[in-house]
Amino acid sequence: MSCVPVMDDDDEVCANCGKQGSDTIKLKICTACRLVKYCGVDCQRAHRKQHKKACKQRAAELKDEQLYSQGLDRPEGDFCPICTLPIPLPMDKHSGFNACCMKRICHGCTVAAQKRGLLDCAFCRTAILDNDADNLAMVHARVAKKDPEAINFLGEKFVHGQLGLQKDMRKAVELFTEASELGSIKALCNLGIAYHCGEGVQQDTVKAVEVYKKAAMQGNAQSRHNLADWEVRKGNNDRAVRHLLISAKMGDDDSVDNIKRAFEAGFATKDQYAEALKGYQDAVEEMKSYDRDEAKRLGYMGRATGSLRPATASTAANNTIFHSENGRRWVRYLDSTRQNGLETCSTGFLGRIHWAVGGVPLTLCIPVLDQRPFQEWSISGDRRA
Repeated sequence: MSCVPVMDDDDEVCANCGKQGSDTIKLKICTACRLVKYCGVDCQRAHRKQHKKACKQRAAELKDEQLYSQGLDRPEGDFCPICTLPIPLPMDKHSGFNACCMKRICHGCTVAAQKRGLLDCAFCRTAILDNDADNLAMVHARVAKKDPEAINFLGEKFVHGQLGLQKDMRKAVELFTEASELGSIKALCNLGIAYHCGEGVQQDTVKAVEVYKKAAMQGNAQSRHNLADWEVRKGNNDRAVRHLLISAKMGDDDSVDNIKRAFEAGFATKDQYAEALKGYQDAVEEMKSYDRDEAKRLGYMGRATGSLRPATASTAANNTIFHSENGRRWVRYLDSTRQNGLETCSTGFLGRIHWAVGGVPLTLCIPVLDQRPFQEWSISGDRRA
């Protein structure tokens, strides 16, 4: 008997023996492909050899449907909790992460608050602390309450040895694993990168891709981009372009550039490139605001910028000073460890790794978990956000 989709009507039959389903004979559908039904385990086993090929093919199709139909919108954590607008990508360049409340605040809202004289956390009004011990205590307090974002944040501190902690990738992976199990999408992405690079855990590309898929289906643009890299390495250019289309529509300019390169090489259609451009432009428009434009005008952008604080003689000596509209002097800290709310540098598009497969040069943007060059890829022009 051929493997054909079983209709949900009175003509349902066992794919092996042909028995018709009834009140006494309950047919069970094949959970992998959902194409056929069986009257029992014996019939399912007997039909396995004949059904195996079609089952695997349909099961893969179902997984693809989920992969490319879920995670089309960015998750809640990608939105500023104050202005409720999505934060531009890469988020570390356009926002600060506050350890007091574990909220990511866009630079526009931070600047708007500081113009009103509020130099504390723009969300919870907690004073911004400058010493590692007090900041680490705040983080541990949230970790003790099983806050997934706090656990992920602590893992990122272990990655870089910040807040007075020693670098410990194994500990970081343990924390990423715990945070991902508690629901942190960002931790899923970090965990995928750890498996991808073999940092703190045995390198396992298959496991990395599995984790990337989980994060991508929850709206993580970075994981979606990394999946595109994996597909190109396998020669699946069509699947890679589908991934890049999704991340481009989330506002990722690197994905747009990569689709452009694929189009120029003949691996993406003109319609796909136009769709990517339109989706990207729509996403950028959605993320715009007056306060964010003002923050950009004041130079409050990028990995090297941090919290705006009143300028003093000591800070003015080694940092850049500029003036706000109301005439108050502010200093832009150039030391990333002093950024507002302990801005993390372990995620975001920090390392751009250039590579080419089949004549299509793409740019994979993944976080640099360790400052040592990756051995499996050649890095050219290590630009940092």
